[in-house]
Amino acid sequence: VVVLSTFCEFSTKLLGYPPTRLYMEIVRDMRMAGYPITTKVYTIILQQLATLGRRGSASGQMDENIARLVRRVHNFITVDASIAPDIALWNQLMNTYQQCRCFAEALLVFDSLYISGQHDNASVSILLDTCAFSGMYETAYRVFNKLKADSFPLNIRNWNNWLECLCRVGRLDEATKALCLEMGRDGKSTPTVESARIVLKFATEHRKDAQVRSAIQLYQPELWKKLPPDLRGRKK
Repeated sequence: VVVLSTFCEFSTKLLGYPPTRLYMEIVRDMRMAGYPITTKVYTIILQQLATLGRRGSASGQMDENIARLVRRVHNFITVDASIAPDIALWNQLMNTYQQCRCFAEALLVFDSLYISGQHDNASVSILLDTCAFSGMYETAYRVFNKLKADSFPLNIRNWNNWLECLCRVGRLDEATKALCLEMGRDGKSTPTVESARIVLKFATEHRKDAQVRSAIQLYQPELWKKLPPDLRGRKK
């Protein structure tokens, strides 16, 4: 496992990416030496590709070379009968696709997890990030409401991802409504200072921060008391 990790690190420095063919040859040697192939083997290279994808997508464009490597690793996972992919590995694959701006592929991974009932809170957060950065409001809305109908235990991170998704796709009013009226209904996911910060960040960009502050003060008075001066619109 250390050899695989080191190979990823140094090949990326030398070539700009880890060659999947050579990586899988090391995995083959590992198998022939009698060592078990675990999901960690695939997680290592997916994490490296996610880092490269994140750097490349800073320009707003998909790096097709990196995307091709992710698809190849996905194929290896699918055909490798010696491992039983767990939720953590599927989540890593979905996140890697998302980081590389392969949004359609990320959604397909989530759909497979959802249909098989394997999705968890991390899966939901990755899905919402995917929708946020791809502008797929309808998909995010459908999935989020389906999860609520299923009584899926959404956590505060899921809610914050939902708020950011709504803001990024231009649904600031819906984000404000979710923050002020919907969060906390289950008695668990009460909005936090971070929740307010997310919405106010986008509200400020659209010069609607005053309205959002008024809504928080009116509908979430306990949260309003916790906000630092900068989020209340006051100087420190």
